[in-house]
Amino acid sequence: MNPINEKINQLINKPYEIAINIDSENEKNICWNFCREIFKLYGIELAEYPHQNLLQLGEDRLVIPCIVLFNCRDEWHSGVLWPDGLHFIHVKFEEPLQNEENKKPYYIVREERLSRWPWKDLLEGYYINV
Repeated sequence: MNPINEKINQLINKPYEIAINIDSENEKNICWNFCREIFKLYGIELAEYPHQNLLQLGEDRLVIPCIVLFNCRDEWHSGVLWPDGLHFIHVKFEEPLQNEENKKPYYIVREERLSRWPWKDLLEGYYINV
């Protein structure tokens, strides 16, 4: 595994630390901010505001890294395509389990399969920065 993918792999299933003590404006764009951080590992600077300067790719022209966009009930959610082309990584809001006392909700980095529900039904497309 290449060094960038190894760094990203180490984030999976861990709390997204930058989400702690953030204001509501940053929280609104947390998935985009995560994409920006991942792209920085590849030496690519994404726009500060979500979904600017993106060009849609056909599934036959996918590159790594690329943004995966989902349309979630009038809201956009974004993640980054994993090198296998079958999964993507993103930041997900997690509620604590009922038996977890004094536990606060948090954000966590997850790897999800694109062909699984609900992602396969919400997938809008694949994008690169232009």
